[in-house]
Amino acid sequence: RVHHRERSIKILGNLLQNGDFTEKFFRWSGSVENGVYGFLTIEQGQLRFVVNKVYPEKKVVLRVLQAGIPAQGGNRYILSFKARSTSKRNLIAEITMGNMQTRKILSLDEKMKTYTVDTYIPEKELPVAITFAIEQGQADIWLDDVVFQALRY
Repeated sequence: RVHHRERSIKILGNLLQNGDFTEKFFRWSGSVENGVYGFLTIEQGQLRFVVNKVYPEKKVVLRVLQAGIPAQGGNRYILSFKARSTSKRNLIAEITMGNMQTRKILSLDEKMKTYTVDTYIPEKELPVAITFAIEQGQADIWLDDVVFQALRY
């Protein structure tokens, strides 16, 4: 429990599956833009984004997502994960529910760090999709320990 403004907040368990990638790509789907020499792989329990060539005409080149995550309206949600890159590089993290989206561009470096993105889901129940994407560039990115939790007051 976390105390916030004199109210108790209960942090619920992870709502997505296989956030530590122990079951490889189970529940995750990945895509590589047409014509891009890149791939997604699991190495030592971490998801790795690899791009082997720069494509000036392409913005987003690789993405991985988990869809159909159950979420109840009227709650705040926190997405947390660990990430690093072989050199300075941006990672896009998106939480999509219906026609609403929370999007955050995070600057990564060589050190594995924990990042968070928070969002509020309105009053109705919606399935949520969590997406990670990388743009142009030649630095690899590693992702691990992805957790999506509801905060209940």
